[in-house]
Amino acid sequence: MTPEDIEQIRQIVTAEISASEARMTAKQDRAVETIAGEFTELRAEMRRELAALRERLDNLAPSIISTDARMAGFTRSLDKLIGAHSEAEATRIAQQRAIDDLYAQVAEIKRRLDQPRQ
Repeated sequence: MTPEDIEQIRQIVTAEISASEARMTAKQDRAVETIAGEFTELRAEMRRELAALRERLDNLAPSIISTDARMAGFTRSLDKLIGAHSEAEATRIAQQRAIDDLYAQVAEIKRRLDQPRQ
C-alpha cells in the first residue's frame, strides 16, 4: 500500500464516521423530540387529571362538612349514652354489693338462730 492509498482509506473512513455521526445525531434529535413530546402530553394529562381530582374534592367537601356536623350530634348523644351506661353499671355494682352484704347478714342471722342454745 502506498501512502496515497492509506490517505484515501483514511478519507473514506473519516467520511463514513462523519456520516455515521450525522445519522446518529439525527436519530438522537428525533428521539429527544419524541421524548419531549411525550413529556408534554404526560404533563397535560396530569394537569387534566389533577383538575378533575380537585373538582371531585371540591364537590366532596360539602358532604364531608355535613357528615361531620351530623356526626358531632351523634357523638354527643353517644357520649351521654356511655355516661348513662357507666352510671347504671356503677349503680348495679353498688346494688349487687348491697345484696351480697344483706345475704351475708341474713346468713349470719340464720347461723345464729340455728345454733343450739346453751
